[in-house]
Amino acid sequence: MSITIRQLETLARHFHFDMDEARSVIGIQLKTKRATTPKTKTTKKDSDYISGHVTIKEKPTPAKPKKTASTSPRGPTGYNLFVREQGISFKNAGQAWKALTDTERQRWNQKAKA
Repeated sequence: MSITIRQLETLARHFHFDMDEARSVIGIQLKTKRATTPKTKTTKKDSDYISGHVTIKEKPTPAKPKKTASTSPRGPTGYNLFVREQGISFKNAGQAWKALTDTERQRWNQKAKA
């Protein structure tokens, strides 16, 4: 007949005996946690050791700047509007933009600002 850990714990509470002792009598091995080592590389200096233990000095993380209205994404530029409305491929967009006159470019830039 086998017994589960839960059943053993229930019997231990009811009959007031030690769980570890009961496990050893029945033959259930105690689970022990393994000691883990830090994954980060540390430099070994005498000042880093306190009573034989390694202390890891963590760097404080810089605070992220809060987003404001000025850091929100900008709207499209005159060039972006020109490429979208003309339906030009990106390969030819630069050449087409350069082919425009200054007044046409200013007109597209004014559309973008509005």
